[in-house]
Amino acid sequence: MTTSVSYARPSSPDPEFLAGLPRRSRLELGAYETSPRTARGHIVRVLEEWSLPEFQDVATLIATELLTNSVLEIAKHSWAVLPPVRLWLRGGPPGVVIFTWDPVMAAPAPRAAGERDESGRGLGIVAELSAACGFYHAADPAGKVTWAAITTP
Repeated sequence: MTTSVSYARPSSPDPEFLAGLPRRSRLELGAYETSPRTARGHIVRVLEEWSLPEFQDVATLIATELLTNSVLEIAKHSWAVLPPVRLWLRGGPPGVVIFTWDPVMAAPAPRAAGERDESGRGLGIVAELSAACGFYHAADPAGKVTWAAITTP
C-alpha cells in the first residue's frame, strides 16, 4: 500500500488491502468528549484479541484524533437529539484500518497549527502515522466516514 492522504476530495481505502483484513469490530458511542478515551480501551482489547498488539499505540492515537474531530464537529451544530459517533476496525496480518463516522457532511479540513496553538494538528498526525487516509460521504446513515490505514506499528 502506497502512502496517500486525501482530505481534499472523497476517497476510500484500497479494496485489495481491505480484502486482506478479515477481522472486524464496531463501536457506537455518544458524541461526548470522553468518547475517544472509551474507544482507546476498546481498540486495545480488540487488537489483543486479534493478536495485533503491535498496532495499539498508533491505532489508539489515530482513533483519538479522528473521534475528537467528529465530536468537535457535532458540537458545532444544534441537534434535537445528540447523534452518536461510530468506530469500525478492520484488521489482519497486513495491518489495521480505522473508520470513524459522524453525521456532519463537511469534509475534514486540515489546518496549519501555530507553535502555540493547542489544536489543529490532528489530521496531520493521522497523515504522518498512516499509510493512507481520507474520507468519504456515507449515504445511510448520512454523514461522513474518515479513515486511516496502518501498515507499520
